Amino acid sequence: MIELAKIALADELFASRIYSMAAGIGRERSTGDRLLKISEMERGHAEFWELFLRKRGVDPSEVGVSFLKTAFYAVFLRLFGLALTFRLMESGERDAVELYSRMLESPELDKDEKERIRKILEDELIHEQELARRSRGLRSF
Repeated sequence: MIELAKIALADELFASRIYSMAAGIGRERSTGDRLLKISEMERGHAEFWELFLRKRGVDPSEVGVSFLKTAFYAVFLRLFGLALTFRLMESGERDAVELYSRMLESPELDKDEKERIRKILEDELIHEQELARRSRGLRSF
């Protein structure tokens, strides 16, 4: 469970950074505002995983976000724009949904943790749908 939580933390921190970067790229203010809101939601998810790890005696500062992965996405975002970047990010959201679904089956989680992970899972499903619509050129933000 600890390793899964570390993966979840790294993924949430990464997503928060990318959504924040993407917010500055959008032509429409409403798109930027929505992306900043998603970035903040992802940061909130990361805070949950930080607390989750601390509760289990793990220092969350040991979990980092790959500089190369972040740099790649930043360059990709600048070169190809939001739509193609969101296509790339869709798979990350799908992976998060699968990870959280697996985690919910664990007996190691208490009731409050399961409830919080369910809420995070709902958020990730919404993000996946928004990314899919946005990457296909439909307005969703």
